[in-house]
Amino acid sequence: MWASVVSHPDSYFVWLPLGEESRADRLANALMERRISVSTAEPFCVSTTIPQALRIALGSVPFDSLRPALLSVRDAVEYEQYR
Repeated sequence: MWASVVSHPDSYFVWLPLGEESRADRLANALMERRISVSTAEPFCVSTTIPQALRIALGSVPFDSLRPALLSVRDAVEYEQYR
């Protein structure tokens, strides 16, 4: 899953493209319930076709909280895939 992450070496965020079976809005809501805030692609999209992807900010999270948060993102994405 993480092999598909899209980022720039100087960026403090990554894009996580989701599979066709996943819904970014549903994942963002599920993560918000866990107190993890991510963005969908919709606010950043300039076309009418909105990709199913999550924007994950890395720079605003305390380092000791980052790993557990990323593991929660992974778990939520895996759950969504096999829903």
